[in-house]
Amino acid sequence: MAKILIVDDDPDICFMLKRLLERSGHEATTASNGFEALNCLEQGLFEIVVADIIMPDMDGIELIMTIRVKHPLLKVIAMSGGGRISAEEYLKMARLLKVNHTFQKPIRTAEFLNVINDLLTGSAYILRSK
Repeated sequence: MAKILIVDDDPDICFMLKRLLERSGHEATTASNGFEALNCLEQGLFEIVVADIIMPDMDGIELIMTIRVKHPLLKVIAMSGGGRISAEEYLKMARLLKVNHTFQKPIRTAEFLNVINDLLTGSAYILRSK
């Protein structure tokens, strides 16, 4: 069982991912923006952070940059459904920050769980920017 932090301003996404992870035996905590996520990280240890890119207050890019400074070994998954630019463009930015994996929304649950398991077993790798 792993402790996983889900960061997304969409409560439906948080609920769905939290439920999926808990059904798979993990402990999941949710945060609605980067500031809440950093507070959660100060309160406890997590093995993985799953972060949306487009959020109010502190977006996912800023959150990932802060995680890389304060928690450099923490595994990070970035996800995006797009915004002013395409989801892929946001995810390219996340890859430059050495996230472990990226997903475009909507997320395929089986693939998501496979990536989580790969990250936890150490068989996953850090994505390199293209």
